[in-house]
Amino acid sequence: MAAANQRVAQIRKSKQLTQKEFSELIGFSRSSLSEIESGTRCLNLGLVEAIKAAYPDINMDWLITGEGEMSKKSAPNESFSDEDLQILRMLKRLPEPQKKKEIADIEVFLQSFDEAISHWVANNQDQHHAAMA
Repeated sequence: MAAANQRVAQIRKSKQLTQKEFSELIGFSRSSLSEIESGTRCLNLGLVEAIKAAYPDINMDWLITGEGEMSKKSAPNESFSDEDLQILRMLKRLPEPQKKKEIADIEVFLQSFDEAISHWVANNQDQHHAAMA
């Protein structure tokens, strides 16, 4: 059974990411990630939580204990697409105040989009019922 540090490297490699790319996505320095992967530094809760947030498809029991499979079988649709990862990389490069503003703008956009879809569905249902009457 591989050690926890080797499992971190296995996750990174399975995502086809360099240490720099992976560390940026999870919010750790590349040097800290390198030390963890090489075994000179222990896996810590902060890293586990960062991996869990960035990769919900990874089985945390496997990461911590080595038991089970690396990927959750029941959550294939929770993994990030290439486009999702691209957005995360862009957000990661922004200064914190700008990042918060962009996230707030995205939330407003998504709320407006959801409202527009709900309105459209309601109108189309009304038209469908009127046509059927």
